[in-house]
Amino acid sequence: VLLLGPGKAALGLLRSLERQAASKRQPKGWELQDHKVISTYAVRGKEKKGTGRFQLFEDAKKRGYGGRSAGAKLRRHNAKRFFEKINSKFDEWGLELRRLWKEDPEAEGAVRGWPPTAVFFAGDLRLRRMLLAGAGVMSQEAFRSLAAYNDVSRSNALPSKAVTDGLPSVSASMKTEQSVTPSAEPDPSFNLLPSLSSKESEAEVLNDLEAAIEVQSGDTWKVLYPGRSLTVRGDESVKVRLREVPHISGTCSVSGAALHAARSFGEKFGSDAKQWMQKERREALLESSQRRRRQEQLEAVVAQMQTSGGRSSLRGRFAMYIAIAIPILVALMLVCAVLQPADSRQGVLISAVAVILLLGINTGNARLWLIAEGASAPIHAVFKYSHSCKEPRLRVCILVSWCIAALSLLVTTINHLTLGLWQGLHLFLAWEILSRYESAFEKLVANSDLGAATVFLPECAASYGKHSTIPRSEQLDGECWCIPLYGTKKSWGCKWWTAWTANVEKATRQGAELQVVFWKNRCGQGKVRSFATVGAENLRRDALEERRLSYFRSPAFQEALAAGLEGLSKDLGEDGTSQYSREADRLFLASLSGEDRGFLQASEGLGISQKAEVAWLERKGYQYTEREV
Repeated sequence: VLLLGPGKAALGLLRSLERQAASKRQPKGWELQDHKVISTYAVRGKEKKGTGRFQLFEDAKKRGYGGRSAGAKLRRHNAKRFFEKINSKFDEWGLELRRLWKEDPEAEGAVRGWPPTAVFFAGDLRLRRMLLAGAGVMSQEAFRSLAAYNDVSRSNALPSKAVTDGLPSVSASMKTEQSVTPSAEPDPSFNLLPSLSSKESEAEVLNDLEAAIEVQSGDTWKVLYPGRSLTVRGDESVKVRLREVPHISGTCSVSGAALHAARSFGEKFGSDAKQWMQKERREALLESSQRRRRQEQLEAVVAQMQTSGGRSSLRGRFAMYIAIAIPILVALMLVCAVLQPADSRQGVLISAVAVILLLGINTGNARLWLIAEGASAPIHAVFKYSHSCKEPRLRVCILVSWCIAALSLLVTTINHLTLGLWQGLHLFLAWEILSRYESAFEKLVANSDLGAATVFLPECAASYGKHSTIPRSEQLDGECWCIPLYGTKKSWGCKWWTAWTANVEKATRQGAELQVVFWKNRCGQGKVRSFATVGAENLRRDALEERRLSYFRSPAFQEALAAGLEGLSKDLGEDGTSQYSREADRLFLASLSGEDRGFLQASEGLGISQKAEVAWLERKGYQYTEREV
């Protein structure tokens, strides 16, 4: 493996020009045989001053999360993907050599004996360690060598002259090895898949992208996973497209050479495909960091709950004492209001007591402290001189103002301490949105007037596993809500349903606008026929889910894994899926009958409990607004 530049390497057999085993001298040069070029988009290789080491290599070696900067994470991610591509090439080469060993030993010998593509002399910058190259080296030489190699493989002839125009460090090397029958089975750890076809009507399509593509072969499309190749015969042109985004496609004429998905099917296809992959990679990195942050926050909350468990009873008693003290404070304020001071000092004293009582009513709310101070300031000023005021109307005004201030503070305090849903609040119903689109849920409710009717009972909750009976007025079958919701009793119970319906009824009474959040690009889809069919449809989905699990253990799925399915990225995006999981779902859906496949596809858009919740809103006649996450 030779590094040609940042994020670009060539793989092949590197052999010394001097084959003398006893020689201790440095060889005059090296020849790179049967090489292929692998590339990923450029990454930085910044040298750490005074260490002789490069940042990319150091970041790649770190375990766990390593560097915390975004650049370090991106470099580490790129290096990991780069190594995966190289290992995938090795696997392909080993499998091909094993196949040739069993089927045609002479052909295997020919693969090993193909003419070299170029010579790399000692001291060449490309002979540095993997991922330790400094400034990028122009890879023009490697591409010209590859072109010469393809010419040789098509004509089955040796190169007749050196390919050295403008390339002082490269010369052609000619070799006349004949077919050799190997004496032992080849090592599968070395592998590369060269094109063995010498016919002008054949081409080998190599998927050097990080996503699955589809290659049109005749009237059918064949899936080609990352790092794998496919031989196409008999067509004047080859058409490819991204499997996940079919409108990103490209076409190339068959010329008997190896066709690379990244650059052989038009600049637009390669550019659009790379942009889509970079977008997927960015979303996965962002989602990964947000998931770690949420996990840290959850752990902090759990730790705080464990340490503050002993304080809950104390806070409860304190709240009870405050509830008893507020009426007493109001009564004392009324007493202060009716007292008639004999002189200015008594007036100031009574006024000061009234201010303290007024501040005590707000129960510690900072905003109410300001209100109390503002309300008591004029009372304090008037009361200071009220002993010399003989006007009864002024005393009545003072008494009424104190009572109004006390009652207004009391009402405000009660409103602030009351937990409820307010007029004009938007209430959305989306537990599956929270579990599937965690980051999107966070953006949806952050700094907004949205409330949630969602009820989730963890296993540690007191109501977990408990069931609620169905009122007779609902006229539904079943001893508990599990039957109409799931079709059978569930271990987690159905107590959550009564809490959820109570939230919705409270919201509608207070005039809140109900909103149902659907999956991305699935607004209005995924509903059940009616609330009466929720349980039956859920049982059918459960049966199909069991078939899904059994399919993942089937020989058909194992064949897909052997064909390169494992090469797809497993990094989760904002919707909780990855390229690997989406492709596995597509393969499972393709294995189903048309009826079952249509049923599952029509179910996408809402989660399991969401289907029941939306059906319940329609059963009750509650109006709601549909929106997309």
